Amino acid sequence: EKFKEKMMSPTQIGKLDRKGLREELGGDSASWYPIGNNFYKVPFEHVTSLVRRRKVVVRKGIAYVPATMMFCLLSQWFEKSLSRHLHILNRISQGCKKDKRLEEIIAEVLPLVTKPREYVRKHSDDGERTTLHDIPHLAKESFPLCMSRMYHHLKENSHLRYWGRRTFGLFLKGIGLSLEESLKFWWTSFRPRFDRFVWEKKYSYNIKHNYGKVGKCFDYRPYSCPKLIQSIPPPGEKDCHGCPFKTADASRLTKMLQGHDLDRKSIEGILTLTQQHKFGKACQEMFLCKHKGSVEGVDIEDIGQHPNLYFDNSREYHRKMKNR
Repeated sequence: EKFKEKMMSPTQIGKLDRKGLREELGGDSASWYPIGNNFYKVPFEHVTSLVRRRKVVVRKGIAYVPATMMFCLLSQWFEKSLSRHLHILNRISQGCKKDKRLEEIIAEVLPLVTKPREYVRKHSDDGERTTLHDIPHLAKESFPLCMSRMYHHLKENSHLRYWGRRTFGLFLKGIGLSLEESLKFWWTSFRPRFDRFVWEKKYSYNIKHNYGKVGKCFDYRPYSCPKLIQSIPPPGEKDCHGCPFKTADASRLTKMLQGHDLDRKSIEGILTLTQQHKFGKACQEMFLCKHKGSVEGVDIEDIGQHPNLYFDNSREYHRKMKNR
């Protein structure tokens, strides 16, 4: 309705007029205007791409656009309108944050319209190298709940299904595990259930693919939280990938949080946030519960945006605590 008010009004064109429009196009292009089609009268400046390609008839500044070609116009208008309103939202968001009535609405909307930042590992130049033997204590101290769940599932079952291997494998790559160490880690984890031949045939290729060594040799980056929540297929009964704050029921989530030594009050606070669909806030709350005391140097807004940013901020916290 908004579109029709601002830019055009649909009109039925009589048979003689339709015939005239077809003849004006001439040649093969006449097939664009089937008899019986509806036309929309649109100011020509709104369909310059169609005018430039001679796909519409223009009379007295009005372009006659057939319904079959309206998608082009609608998509352009929607993109411009969305961009304009997002700029407006960005300008007023700071003031709105002070209004308690709008606080929850903004908290829900902003993650959906904010483009996730590309992950770049912190401390990549400090000489640290993550090895197979570092993973157990790193998992206990610094893995976010989504990755901790997959790690423990892998330990207990000696297997992860495809999206678990993909997600967790890229996370390990992001924390600095080399391809050589990654291959050792996955083989050690799968060895209780699979012999070497089966593992090499079915699983090692995917690990090398994550590192861009086979296939199209693309340097894949770890998945962000919005991608884990919105883009990859939801976990099935035997899967454990995705965001547990979204996918796990209250009972399972409580059990997972208890495994991280969180007290009852902290768990209840996190469960409340998940019931309100504030999954990023729930992850932030878990981070604060696990990292007691000063969190100076930690960007809490990173938490709930990317699993590897959770990890990096956690390592920064533990470094500072160790150096006190």
